[in-house]
Amino acid sequence: MRVGATVGTDFGRDFGGDLLGECLNDWIKGGHLSANMMSPEDVGDALAETLAVGFLHPAIELTDFSLRPPGPLADLG
Repeated sequence: MRVGATVGTDFGRDFGGDLLGECLNDWIKGGHLSANMMSPEDVGDALAETLAVGFLHPAIELTDFSLRPPGPLADLG
């Protein structure tokens, strides 16, 4: 499971300003940062509903998935 850009979490909480700026630039240049963000509530609901598939359909194996916000990637522009 991979979770994309989510606002209101502690990710990056302890990054210094310089490190955070460097990381953001690298993520944008590499095409890894979305222009839009997801809320923790939406991510939690989507995770619970997706993982429920495994319990409802034990003959199906859920091995890999990503949650990403819709829309374009962030731009340095």
